[in-house]
Amino acid sequence: MNYPESDEQKRVIEWCRWNKYPYDRIYAIENERKATPQQSSRRKAMGVRSGVSDLFLPIARQGHHGLYIEMKSKKGTVSKSQEQFIKEVLSEGYIACVCYSADDAIRVLQDYCK
Repeated sequence: MNYPESDEQKRVIEWCRWNKYPYDRIYAIENERKATPQQSSRRKAMGVRSGVSDLFLPIARQGHHGLYIEMKSKKGTVSKSQEQFIKEVLSEGYIACVCYSADDAIRVLQDYCK
């Protein structure tokens, strides 16, 4: 199977690991998984929420609390729940963006961490 979005996200994480602090503090938020109705119900009860961005860097910079990155493939589109999540975290003082490649995400991380 071909997972271009996952492949780009893996490249970002690999780059972050090689480049250490502060980038090695980034983590993935895995909300988008196929599941049975029972698994979905259990995950929802545990706090899994549709639309939460793929990556989070919990480091304050430039007057912001942290950075959320939604990864998309070059042809990917942002869902309504993802748009809503981004809008919510922006209003709370975080930075949030959509990146369509690993290179885009790495540039965002570098700019944020200057």
